[in-house]
Amino acid sequence: MDIPSGQLRTDDRCICIRGLTRRASGLVLFFTKGVSLATWDKVGYLQREVQYYQVIGKSVGGAIWVTYGGDQDRVLGLKLQGIKVVSNVGGLCPRRYARKVAFELCKSQRPLLLKTNQLSGAYEAYLAHRITRAPLVVRCGNVRNYWLRQQTLPPIRRLAEWLRLQAAFFAAKRVFIPTEEEASFARRHYVLPRSKIRVVPNFIQTELFRPYHKPREKRLLSFVGTFKPQKNLTALLRAVARIPGVRLRLIGDGDQKRQLARLADELSVRVDFIPYQRNEELPEQLNRCEVFVFPSLYEGHPKALLEAMACGLPVVTTPVYGIRNLIKHGVNGFLCAGTSPGAIREALVEVLRDEELRRRIGAEARRFVVERFAMPVVLNKELDVYRELGWID
Repeated sequence: MDIPSGQLRTDDRCICIRGLTRRASGLVLFFTKGVSLATWDKVGYLQREVQYYQVIGKSVGGAIWVTYGGDQDRVLGLKLQGIKVVSNVGGLCPRRYARKVAFELCKSQRPLLLKTNQLSGAYEAYLAHRITRAPLVVRCGNVRNYWLRQQTLPPIRRLAEWLRLQAAFFAAKRVFIPTEEEASFARRHYVLPRSKIRVVPNFIQTELFRPYHKPREKRLLSFVGTFKPQKNLTALLRAVARIPGVRLRLIGDGDQKRQLARLADELSVRVDFIPYQRNEELPEQLNRCEVFVFPSLYEGHPKALLEAMACGLPVVTTPVYGIRNLIKHGVNGFLCAGTSPGAIREALVEVLRDEELRRRIGAEARRFVVERFAMPVVLNKELDVYRELGWID
C-alpha cells in the first residue's frame, strides 16, 4: 500500500502519526536529529537500545521512539517488542516533523514524558514540549564534542544553535549528562543550573560483553569506533609499525578508512579492517584480542572502551578528556604518556611484554565496569530521576 506524502501509518507494533493517539503512553524518545532506526541497526546499536527501553517502558507505561527514517524504519519497528516506532515516512523536515508528532501526541488521553537521545535533536523535542506541555528530559552524550562542532559554524548560526539549545535546557525538568567531567564542562559553556543536572552514564550490557576465558591471539590488538581524526588512528599505525609481530584489527568504518589502508601499506603494518559488528557479535571479536587500544585525542563517555573493559581486556589508552576520569593507570587500564606515536608505542610494548599486568588490569577493568555501568545500575539511576519527578512511584 502506497503512503501519501506527509501521512504516516499504523501497524501492530509500529506506530506512525495516524494511529499514534490510540496507544500512546509513557516515555517518548526523540532520536538524534537525522538518525534513523536503520542507522542504529547498521552500526550495531539497535539490540542494545531495545533491551534498555523495553525495561524502561515496563516501568513508565510504555516507550515510543520518534525516528527520522522512512519506510525502512516502519518495517524495522514491526519487529520490536514493547516499543512503538514513529517514522518519518512523509520525509518532513525535522521541525515540521516534530510539530506533527506533537499535535498527534496531544490527543493521547495518557500522560507522556519526552526525552532526547542526544543534544542534536533537543530543539525538536523542545518544540514538541511546547505543543504537548509534557515534561522534557534532555539527555546529553558528548557535550564537549557537540560544543566543538558548533565552533566551526558561522557566528550567526552558532548563536542561533546556542539559543535553541538554551531553550531546551530552560524547559527541561532534568538534564542527563554521562560524567561529572562532562557536567562541569556543560555548566561552564551553557547556562545550565546545577540543580537540573543528573549524572546518568552510558550503560554496558555486561552479561553480553564478558570474558570468554579462551586463549587470545598473541600480539593481536583491536580498536572499535569511527575512523576519523579524533580517534588518532594514524598515530596508532605509526606506533605499531615498529613493534615486531603485532597485528592490528580495526573494527568500524569512517571517512579515514582509505587513508588508513594506504598508510598501513606504506608502513607494512598488518591491519584487518572489520565492518561494524552487531552487539551480539562484537564480544566474540574482542575476546580474540590480547590488548584493546584506544588512542583518542578526546572522548565523552566512550562505550567502545567500556565494552572492551567489560570483556576483561587490558586496555591501552590516552590520558585525555573523557578517558582520564575512567582509567586509573596500572589498575584498570594503562595510560600512555601522551597521544604521539612514540608514547603509544612505549605503552603497548610494556603491556605486551607483561602477561601478569595484562591479567591484572583486565580483571579489574571488568569489575570496574560491572559495578558502575552495568545496565541495571544505569537503569536504576534513570528511574530514580523519574521517581524524583513524580513520574513513577
